Amino acid sequence: MAGVGVSITRDTVGDRLDQLAHAIGDLQQPLTDIGDFAVSEVLAGFDAAADPWGLPWQISQRAAEEGGKTLTDHGHLRDSYTYAVSADGVAVGSNMIYAAPHQFGWPKKNLPARPQLPIREDVLALPPHWVDEIDGILSDHLLGGLQ
Repeated sequence: MAGVGVSITRDTVGDRLDQLAHAIGDLQQPLTDIGDFAVSEVLAGFDAAADPWGLPWQISQRAAEEGGKTLTDHGHLRDSYTYAVSADGVAVGSNMIYAAPHQFGWPKKNLPARPQLPIREDVLALPPHWVDEIDGILSDHLLGGLQ
């Protein structure tokens, strides 16, 4: 993804994903469920005009002048978020060229960071509710695979 993205892999969710792979073998469905969840959280962030930790984005000049929502003039950025499942994890992101400047900010253009993905200082930093939900997804699949 050329714009901005994160990958949720065995390195980030650890033992639970390994247990699941051992129990059911095919991780396609649990990773798809995690991708669905992550994209729904990104979309909820656009709806709330807030980052993944619930902190409000700085209101854009356009939104202030027109009474609209920040980063949702036409919805192209919002609608560009998707995910891709691989054997080891799921990648979530946008292919829009302006996704990264909005995620991280662009000081030369006076563009503040308005994170859509849970990245802090260039590192994946899942909010607690993301960790809980991903753990729940993996647990549900693990329990289902053991029955």
